[in-house]
Amino acid sequence: MRTHTLTQLLHDGALTGGGVRSCLRFVFVSACFSQPAALCFIQAGVPAVVAVTHSGRLLDGAAHAFTRAFYLALAVGRSVREAFHIGKQAVAAAPDVRQSAMESDKFVLLLQPARADGSHAADDEPPFKDLPIATGECEAPPRCVAPHRATRRAAPRRAAPRRAAPRLS
Repeated sequence: MRTHTLTQLLHDGALTGGGVRSCLRFVFVSACFSQPAALCFIQAGVPAVVAVTHSGRLLDGAAHAFTRAFYLALAVGRSVREAFHIGKQAVAAAPDVRQSAMESDKFVLLLQPARADGSHAADDEPPFKDLPIATGECEAPPRCVAPHRATRRAAPRRAAPRRAAPRLS
C-alpha cells in the first residue's frame, strides 16, 4: 500500500475526530517483517507504531509473549513506550522461547519526530487510561489458589477399585 493511500484512508476515517493524530494513538503491526508497513503508518502521521524488524521471522511464542504483556500493560494504564519495554522484557524472560533475547530485539517502536519540547507521543498518557481495570474500578480478582490445590480440585476423582466380595461356599 502506498503511503499516500494510507494517509488518505486514515484522514478519511478521522474526519470526525479531528485528524489522524487525535484519532490514533498507536498502531501495532503484528506480523513478521512488518517494519516497512510500520514506516508507512509513521509517514501517514500515526504517532507511534510497534512492529517487527525486517531482519528475520519471529517465533510464535515470542509474538504471543510480547502481545500479551504489551496489551496487559496498556490495559493497566501504562504508556505506549512503557508497554513496549514491558513486552520486550516478557519475551526476553519467556522460558519457552528459544533465543529469547534475540527474539526480543526483533520488536521495534517507531515514533514521529520529537516535539519541540523533546517529548514523544509514546510518552503521553496511556491510550486506555479510562478502562475500568486501569482506574481500579474493577472488582478485586478472586483469591489465589495454590497450583497443586487447583489441579487436585480439577482432576477427576477415580473410584476406588472394587474388591470382589468373598465367596461363601
